[in-house]
Amino acid sequence: MGRSQALARAAEILWGTWQQGTVIESLPPECRPLTRAEGYRVQSGIEARSSGPLFGWKVAATSVAGQRHIRVDGPIAGRLLRERAHPSGSRLSLAGNRMAVAEPEFAFRMGRDILPRQQAYSVDEVMAAIAHRHPSIEVPDLRFAVFTSAGEAQIIADNACAHEFVLGDAAHFYSEYMPRVYPVLEECGAIFLAGSDAPLVKEGDSNVKRVVLLEFESLQRAEEFSHSERYQAIIGLRFDSARSHLYIFEGSES
Repeated sequence: MGRSQALARAAEILWGTWQQGTVIESLPPECRPLTRAEGYRVQSGIEARSSGPLFGWKVAATSVAGQRHIRVDGPIAGRLLRERAHPSGSRLSLAGNRMAVAEPEFAFRMGRDILPRQQAYSVDEVMAAIAHRHPSIEVPDLRFAVFTSAGEAQIIADNACAHEFVLGDAAHFYSEYMPRVYPVLEECGAIFLAGSDAPLVKEGDSNVKRVVLLEFESLQRAEEFSHSERYQAIIGLRFDSARSHLYIFEGSES
């Protein structure tokens, strides 16, 4: 078995273990990654089995204490898979999770790439490249029975303990979008009827954090709001900061 085939086999084993919710003591010697580079090649093979485009990246072991805890030599990166990413308000179970932790995080959506270069980037340069900031929660887990004996290359191959991830609304949803959309709604005659930050789903599998019901004097007036220049100018803020749906329907006389 060539080295590429061996690392592809390692990705296959870890992917299967992840999907089944089981653990292994170690990868077989013949396909065990030996270096950081090989660990990331295995990660790439795991990503190739994902059902969608890559959702994002995580950085683990950023502190010396964290590195000592999992026995790695420095920070390590892991891939956040699309099917393991959840919208704000989602409920996740820790049943069967060996790490049994939920970690509050800050997530950053980049406005432009930061390309590799010899000179280190300054904090100001990195901050300038960030488009949006999101509160988030990571629920890590691992596919090895004892992570302290897995070794750096295998932990990297195991996606740096990535598992489930909840992405909160971008901070600018309330600070930028909401103040700008209210005047447009008032201009179009919208009336607030009801809203809930904890809708109770009794049937179906919809999982939403918030529901808002507005009334317009006519279907045409609602369409005018949806297609107005002022609303279209700010709709990108809503798309960037929340996963949402907009429904327009005609009511009936009671």
